[in-house]
Formats: sequence, C-alpha cells, structure tokens
Amino acid sequence: MYHRSYEFGGVCIRIEAQMPYLETEKIKEFVTGDRRADCTIRVHAASSYPLPPETAELFEDRLVWAEAEARCTLFCDDAEDEEARRPYAFVRRAGRTAELYFSAEKWQSLSSRVIFELVPVIGWLAEFGAMILHASYIVTKSGGAVLFTAPSGTGKSTQAELWRQYAGAQIVNGDRALLRVTQDGAQAYGIFYCGTSGICKNITAPVRAIVSLAQAEENRIRLLHGKAAFAALLAQCAYDTADARQAELVTATAAQLASAVPVYRLECLPEESAVSCLKEQLEER
Repeated sequence: MYHRSYEFGGVCIRIEAQMPYLETEKIKEFVTGDRRADCTIRVHAASSYPLPPETAELFEDRLVWAEAEARCTLFCDDAEDEEARRPYAFVRRAGRTAELYFSAEKWQSLSSRVIFELVPVIGWLAEFGAMILHASYIVTKSGGAVLFTAPSGTGKSTQAELWRQYAGAQIVNGDRALLRVTQDGAQAYGIFYCGTSGICKNITAPVRAIVSLAQAEENRIRLLHGKAAFAALLAQCAYDTADARQAELVTATAAQLASAVPVYRLECLPEESAVSCLKEQLEER
C-alpha cells in the first residue's frame, strides 16, 4: 500500500493507493507529515464498474447517483459516440472517506492531481469552510494577501505582475486561491490549481483585500458593500454545480468573506498607475 498526506488550508487529506501513482510537481509543495487525516481517499485498480441505476443523472462526462449514505460518480471518456464511451473511474464518497476505482489499463496516467479532481477535494474543503476563488493571489511587502478576481482574460495575472514589479509583492498563485475565515480572520492559502500561469506556492497570509477587476480607459476604484460584494465573490467561486450541498456551503463561505474583508471594484489600465490607485485605497484603511 502506498500512502501520502497533503494539507490544503489546514485540511489534511490522505491518499492510500494499491500501486504508485504519479506525483504532480506542483502538488509536492502540499505534502505534509503523517498527521491524522481529516479525509481519506483509497485508490484501487479496477477492471469493471457498477451499472448505474436508471435514476442516475448525467453531467457532461459523468453519471451521478445516491447509494445509501454515499454519493456515487461514474466517469466515462469523451468519445463522440455515446455507445462507444467507456468508464474509466468510479468514486463512492461517504462522509470524509472516498473509494476511487481507476481503470487498471490507464493507471500509468493516474496522478495526485487526477485523484483530487475525481473525488473531488473541493467538496471536502467546503465542509471545512474553505472555498476556491478564481483569482491571482499576491502577498504584499507588508505581509497581507491581495486577491485579484475576474473572468479569464480580464487581467488578473497582469495586475499581479505589476504589483511584483512596482510594489515588491510576491505572486503566490496566478489563477486560484483557497480562502477560509478562521478565528484569526480571513486567511488565503496556496492551492495546486494554477491555470496557465504555472505559479503555485504553498503560502498562507491574512487577507487584506479582494479586488474585482474590469478593464477601463482610466483607473477607478470603489468599495463594494453587501450584495454587490457577495455577488462579486460568488461569481468567481469554483464548485461542483451538480452537488447541491457543496453549492450551499460555498455560498455560505462567500457571504462570510464578503462581510469579513473589504471587496473592491477596480476598473483599471494595465500599467503602474493601477498599482498606485489600489495602493492609495489600501493605505487609507
């Protein structure tokens, strides 16, 4: 049996596998000692899979159904002909334990990242009050986390890089951040998802601000309140829309964050002046 533990935002997830799997380079940063696991994934090689009941719901490449206290998911490849689609993985998740059955013939392509995406761990993190935000995550010279959130292509990575160049900030992740409100306030953590940026570090910092970005011909910034702040966060949260419980938990965490930290709307240019605009606003608080 091969096993290894990983920590994300204070949540320890242990993988126990029948055979070795590929260790994704970016996830190595999150390997932790053999502390007591909060959640466990047991991985088995499989040559066959259960037949989904007629009540199973189809979501893109997977069929989902309930079985007693468990949530079952059967993953199929993406062949255009539905009849030619073959299952390659099956997950039975009950509470904080998941059994993952992966095609023996495809085991050589199984990695820690694939395991976490199939289970998926986002649901478990949500149960601990953590959510993943589509954002570029930087830590300023003063040690606070600033998160630039917006749809892809808006300029999150550009603003993060401008802060690195002109304000001495460190880029922790170019595309995702794990957020959680603790007794010490809102905290930002690294996570292994990082999009095309390739920047992925395991660094924790208190959240100074969350900034919703938009492109503009001049720099303008304003503080968002109430529903506007909440909506800006929820729109960029990552969660499984097929899992009602997960959606409920992420929504609650987004509302909590919107009340705990300042959320700004920054319409800006892709230049140093945008750094100065936001910096002045942060220094006023």
